Amino acid sequence: MIGKYKFLLLLLVLTGAGASIFHLQTPSNRSATAASPPQGPLIPAKDLAEFHLIDHQGLPFGLKQLQGSWSMIFFGYTQCPDICPTSLMLMAEAVNILEKKGVKDFKGILVSVDPQRDTPAVLKHYVQYMHPAFIGISGTRGEIDNLVKQMGVAYIIHPPKDPKDSESYAITHSSSIYFVNPQGRLVDMIMEPKVPEEIAQKAQALRNAKGP
Repeated sequence: MIGKYKFLLLLLVLTGAGASIFHLQTPSNRSATAASPPQGPLIPAKDLAEFHLIDHQGLPFGLKQLQGSWSMIFFGYTQCPDICPTSLMLMAEAVNILEKKGVKDFKGILVSVDPQRDTPAVLKHYVQYMHPAFIGISGTRGEIDNLVKQMGVAYIIHPPKDPKDSESYAITHSSSIYFVNPQGRLVDMIMEPKVPEEIAQKAQALRNAKGP
């Protein structure tokens, strides 16, 4: 099983499936610096194909649920010690900044790459602690990987630290935030944002643009 995900990472690197693969989860040197001006797209825009996951309410979540509003999407897991909570808190602050400006059509989504431990109940408690409107989604390994491959994400499941505890494993994963427009089209990403203003500026620039 572990070898499968190492192969997935290698395949993504060799095919250049996404810039975020070079920014896997590591202890970050994020500092509270001023937000940089929005840059051009870091990835080619693409339509997403259908996928079948489950949200933190236990309800189906697929392409239809992405349509109708803008989405900021992060891939991670609830037992992540640092990058996940930091990134989601930045996303939450960015959503708050946008809402204060009257921009209320962005939602935050955590896609868990750890379905074994991240049940809907666990996800609900975790994401709603970050922001009451955030959505946590997961599902079968095959359906998670379907979306992972479409969006150019990478992750590796490491062997358990304690051989006697099958759930003592850690996961290394991409640390980028992905933007999907109301048509269900992946339009851009931001790598390791340092301040919420950086995310909010990117989000508003994408929303104001005509789009590809």
